[in-house]
Amino acid sequence: VQRFSPILLLFSLLSSQIYDVSIPENDTASYNYADFRIWINDSTDTLRGIYWFMHPNNGDSRNIVTDSAYQSLVNGQDFALMGAHIFNMHMETGIGDAVIAAMDSFAVLSQHDEISFIPFFINGYSWGGQFGYHFTKWIPERMLGFITQKGGYHDTTDAGDAIEVPGLMFVAENDLPYRIENLTGIFLDHRPIGAKWALAMEQNAGHTQITDQNFLNSFFNTVTDLRLPQPLDVFQPVTLITLSDTIGWLGNQGAWIIGDWDCYDGIVDSSSWFLTREEGELWQNFVSEGTATDTSACEPVLDSNLVIFSVGIHGAGEESNYVVATDNDALIDQCRAQLELPEAERMLHINGFLDYGDGGFNQPWGWHIIPNEWVLAEMSIGVCNAYPEDVENDLDYWINTVGQLCNWSSFIKEEISGDPEGPWAWINDGYASGTYMPGDTVHIWSGLDPVTMTFQEWTGDTSLLADTEEWHTTFIMPNNDVHFYALQDSTGPIDFEYEIIQGPENPKNVYYKFPENSTGTIFFFHGGSGNAEGFADRVETIQFSQDALQKGYGIIITESENATLNTGLNRWLLQTWTLEENIDIANIQALIDTFTVRGSINAQDPIYSAGVSNGGNFSSVVAHALNFNAAAMVSAWGNPPALYLVTETPTVFCPAKYDPALGGGNWVAHMNFDTLQARGIPSAFYELDRSPAYPQRFARIPEIDLSLSNDLFNEFQSMGFINNDHYFTVLDDSIQHLYMTNPDAFSVLSTLDIATVRHVLDQIKVMTADHSFFADYNERVLEFFSEHSTGPDFW
Repeated sequence: VQRFSPILLLFSLLSSQIYDVSIPENDTASYNYADFRIWINDSTDTLRGIYWFMHPNNGDSRNIVTDSAYQSLVNGQDFALMGAHIFNMHMETGIGDAVIAAMDSFAVLSQHDEISFIPFFINGYSWGGQFGYHFTKWIPERMLGFITQKGGYHDTTDAGDAIEVPGLMFVAENDLPYRIENLTGIFLDHRPIGAKWALAMEQNAGHTQITDQNFLNSFFNTVTDLRLPQPLDVFQPVTLITLSDTIGWLGNQGAWIIGDWDCYDGIVDSSSWFLTREEGELWQNFVSEGTATDTSACEPVLDSNLVIFSVGIHGAGEESNYVVATDNDALIDQCRAQLELPEAERMLHINGFLDYGDGGFNQPWGWHIIPNEWVLAEMSIGVCNAYPEDVENDLDYWINTVGQLCNWSSFIKEEISGDPEGPWAWINDGYASGTYMPGDTVHIWSGLDPVTMTFQEWTGDTSLLADTEEWHTTFIMPNNDVHFYALQDSTGPIDFEYEIIQGPENPKNVYYKFPENSTGTIFFFHGGSGNAEGFADRVETIQFSQDALQKGYGIIITESENATLNTGLNRWLLQTWTLEENIDIANIQALIDTFTVRGSINAQDPIYSAGVSNGGNFSSVVAHALNFNAAAMVSAWGNPPALYLVTETPTVFCPAKYDPALGGGNWVAHMNFDTLQARGIPSAFYELDRSPAYPQRFARIPEIDLSLSNDLFNEFQSMGFINNDHYFTVLDDSIQHLYMTNPDAFSVLSTLDIATVRHVLDQIKVMTADHSFFADYNERVLEFFSEHSTGPDFW
């Protein structure tokens, strides 16, 4: 490892800071000089990356950090802005190591520790583009993307893993031939092996810097949106998302025609590759100077006179929706008359003749009802009464034998203006199928019953997913249809054992379950106003317990001493950390002893703790006191903070982003996490962000079926609690207050018993990232536990 002694300078500007670092050569380096300057907006709490502009030969790009346009650009992505004064572009001289050393210095100087880990985006002109390309080849795992403008001495050897880093390469029509040939040759050598690069020739131009800022900035923003994982942990090395070839668009270098991966009819190996259709269109506009707009056709071209309607199924979810089209004026009027009625009163169903393919409008289905070959009917024969999924699963039978579809519960749902926009996401055994625009962040959920099932994994186009192991995850919508399949197992209900077990002073309520041949034990702790019974009965808790049991862990849920004594405040004790001083810790040790004597706990097996709120804080306290292998805390900040100056216990923090009980952006939780990181104690930080509601969400609750869940969703939406993007706009506390003061205003919610209403409100807490236990990071927590089954280093 090369060692450098940095020279540091600091400039303070209004609402921002500028730092200078120089890395002198050491005995093994030969790069001459390496000077860096970085700009950081004071309002950016946590940086997500570094935008680095690199100068041409014998230049100096450090003053770029004062450019207000670049500052505005990087602010939009929470990036730092960097320039440099560098002499050498060859990594073997040690210049790459000098860059990394400078980042470590900036991290200390700015108190932004994440600078040591966050990725780079490099935009380089001429010699600076060559440097950016060489740096990308040297450390591709740290590169989001790169732009190289008109350099002529790029390294022509194999680019290695850099082919996975999206690149935008510019040459100029009137530039020197060696510059055009150098970059064009590299492009043509690497595109056949899948390089995610685009080559753009600027017409009627020489060796000048590219001025199409819309093109350049759009490329930066799109790369950042698609490659940064969510959630993003920037306090350890970031694993960037590797993009699938098939999400991209392609462009013909000579004819300037673009097309998506499935529809492109040019030679793929010599064509530019674009992240999205928008990037392809910007490239097309740039290289053709606005004269080309051609796109390789893929979908059938619809008659512009057709009016398109979406069709719903009463009692089914949106994943069963399909689309019909007609230009028959009488039928159009009949459909529009149906739309004037409340949805529940639209009783005319669709009866129409089937054909293969989506017809250009019925995505994502492999069939469609022939335009104008359908009617709205009051009654139809039973043989054609089926669900859209039935047709999809046996196309030959339904199209060739039955010939038509007439689901009696179908109805006209809405009129769609023009062609359906955007590609489709198809979620099998899950929720959120539908049309999305490229670049949208899409949430998807498994359709599992958390009380009787466990989630296994997502399959399909998994390279797009932020996490393939969690039942709820996200992806950035590409320019093509995508398919995801939720794999889940039926396990049956848990059926916890309940027992009153004597503690050191008082008998304790205990719920527990041990699988055969358990490999470890997890203690689970309720919040400050909870108890063992209520905690064991919560849907999110049950889902965590199901996942833990499947992995071989035993589960023990008990209650605080305050809950046993019914003091009115059921908090766990946090200020003392020994058996002798803390009765709650003594109670847990007594339970360990009891279950060890019974043979349920093997003395050699790991023990973990997890809890929510005050119970999350106690999870960390008791794990420290009793030398547990690891601890997890949900919707908790870690109290008292002094504990994290001494504890050796590996700890995972799972706060909720908008938790009013913690406040302050979870800064205390992050401070405690930072303390453990600085001390070298294994730790992780996973913050829950809010997520949209979907009509089937409340069917996670045992007493609520899909139909009732849909009614609840519609009621909340009609009352203005859910916006057009399906996010709740009010917290559960406000809904609870309105419900208690005026229950008659809730025609659906008021039909539920109090316990079920609480479950509904609890689901809203999770969706709004409020103060609650949540199952969204089960696999991450359990994986963290498994990684620390041997306990702290001092064991």
